[in-house]
Amino acid sequence: MFNPVAYPDSTTVYVVIGTDLYGCVGTDSITIMVNVPGVYIPNAFTPNNDGRNDKFYIRGKGTQSFQLDIFDRNGNLIYHTTNPDDGWDGTIQGTGKKVASGAYVYHTKGVFTDGEKFNESGMVNLIR
Repeated sequence: MFNPVAYPDSTTVYVVIGTDLYGCVGTDSITIMVNVPGVYIPNAFTPNNDGRNDKFYIRGKGTQSFQLDIFDRNGNLIYHTTNPDDGWDGTIQGTGKKVASGAYVYHTKGVFTDGEKFNESGMVNLIR
């Protein structure tokens, strides 16, 4: 009994051909569909310097342009970046002042390397 395991990066068709001891041949196939999400946006993070979830990152497939803005409850812009590798650390950009626990508005937009655009807004919970 065989138990093959596969982790394809893209949709792949696997074909199995088997021959029994009498020489009879049988084939079968299965298609493994791989759906790559465009953007993954967490709904919370914990900037407590424990090495886990210390920054709020927008993740997804490669981008050719990117923007992330974070706003406080009064609509003040407190963080901005155009680098998808930069994450918000729970401080007011430029001051280093830690913001309080709570919900903050994010807006992110950009273009993936395949030309598809994204434009997302929502809330992220900062938990201290």
